[in-house]
Amino acid sequence: MHSYSIFALTTLLGSALSLPSSPHNAGHKPTWRTLTPIPLFPRQEHSTVFLPPSSIAILGGIIPNNDTQSIPVETTALMQFYSIERDTWTTKASLPKPLNHLNAAVVDGKIYVSKNRTYELIVIETLTLYIYL
Repeated sequence: MHSYSIFALTTLLGSALSLPSSPHNAGHKPTWRTLTPIPLFPRQEHSTVFLPPSSIAILGGIIPNNDTQSIPVETTALMQFYSIERDTWTTKASLPKPLNHLNAAVVDGKIYVSKNRTYELIVIETLTLYIYL
């Protein structure tokens, strides 16, 4: 089983928002640290979204397979959530179908997925819109 680490920049939001110096962040130097590895499979061509207040979701993508007769990767419907507060991963309901190169957004706590791609010997583009409640 392969697992890859996810890294977090501890002051990403503070830097992005250009927060003024305060007693809480004064003298804090940004650093990287290793978090709990993503379980199950290494993935590419997936989508990642932030779900307030403190979760990150990884949607679809491609995973390696051992099929030597065809393409060495397969598209997955896997959806995993990372809890920033607990530093843990959970697997949630799968996407409606295996997707890669998907576009995703979160609005009012709902995940919207659109304009996606799936491989079935040829590339198939679709314009289907899905919502995860």
